Amino acid sequence: MLDIGVDWVALSFVQRPEDIEEIRSIIDAKVPEGAFKPCVMAKIEKPSCFVGDSLKNIIRLCGECLCIPHV
Repeated sequence: MLDIGVDWVALSFVQRPEDIEEIRSIIDAKVPEGAFKPCVMAKIEKPSCFVGDSLKNIIRLCGECLCIPHV
């Protein structure tokens, strides 16, 4: 889907900052240098993201958008 020039990539069930780093590395590998890179949206759905500094680092890595569904 990156080939068609999407504006956003949404990642569900983000639990660790490494999840965001992984999707960003995939985007970097697929999108040509100099081309627009889509923003990443993290959807927080698991309580495990609240362990230690995980949520703080997820927010730092994914400052564009964060979704925390109502429970």
